[in-house]
Amino acid sequence: MFKKSEANPNSIDTVIGKETTFEGELKTKASLRIDGQVSGDIQCTGDLTIGADAIIQSNIKAKNVINSGIIRGTINTSGLLTISSTGKLFGDITVGSFKVEEGGIFSGESKMEDQKNVTVIPTDINSENNSEKQSEVKTIMHKIKQEKAKKQAVKSEQVYQIDR
Repeated sequence: MFKKSEANPNSIDTVIGKETTFEGELKTKASLRIDGQVSGDIQCTGDLTIGADAIIQSNIKAKNVINSGIIRGTINTSGLLTISSTGKLFGDITVGSFKVEEGGIFSGESKMEDQKNVTVIPTDINSENNSEKQSEVKTIMHKIKQEKAKKQAVKSEQVYQIDR
């Protein structure tokens, strides 16, 4: 009567509606969308989308997370964490990459696992202040490169001292 099918992490398999409250551990091998309230750990092999009306109290592990609602708890994602303009996140994160749209709120500690994914992109290209923003970004990137070079020089010096 029912066919057993493989979960596809690239398609939304489960939706928790706006009027739904869920308490407990939630695991899915596909993608998940939450518009209601969830209290408990969430493990999602695919992408997790949190709607604007959602309220989540959870430790979350997912491929990518898009937050437009309110999350209180930790997030661990190997991919991209996006906090939209209506999104609020209160908790620590470990991510591959991280994006907060203007108006979005993040309060917590962040750790990026794969530094190759770090890219700074001006979001308001048509702005009159764009050249000023680009200049600020270049200055920050230059300072980061200088700090990395200093740390590498210190490591090299320490190795040299040990070898003597």
